Amino acid sequence: MAGNLSRHGLHAATLARVTISDLRCDFCGRLLAGSAWLEQGDSGAIRLFVHPGDPLLRDDQPLLCRVCWAELRVQIGDPDRADVCAVCDSAVTYTASLHILEMTGKIGEAPGWQFCREHGVRLLNRFRFIDPKMAVGDLALKADFPPR
Repeated sequence: MAGNLSRHGLHAATLARVTISDLRCDFCGRLLAGSAWLEQGDSGAIRLFVHPGDPLLRDDQPLLCRVCWAELRVQIGDPDRADVCAVCDSAVTYTASLHILEMTGKIGEAPGWQFCREHGVRLLNRFRFIDPKMAVGDLALKADFPPR
């Protein structure tokens, strides 16, 4: 996973000013317009950070419309339930789980959810940009690699 922040040279201070034009929801394909993280009715967007147990490996590409975000929030519940999968409540560790964080413009203060490998892959496969779709064994988490 490669973060768009470094590719585009954006800094945390400018993130809240990034505008969205001609982009689509990564779940449903709905056209998004306006400024991310600001109330824009159903056309506003939520940008997510995704990382495999190491924030340095984050990807900030996922973008959801507010409708899809609200539906996902119903499925995954409240954020910051540490060390349990947001879907099945199974125990996970920080480095052996997929992390999804709502990008609020303040890196490090975003609410987050953890997912076991199976539910992490199911979530990732909902994103339109994941093509081809992943198998559970395809997801590499930080815990899969020996420490340096």
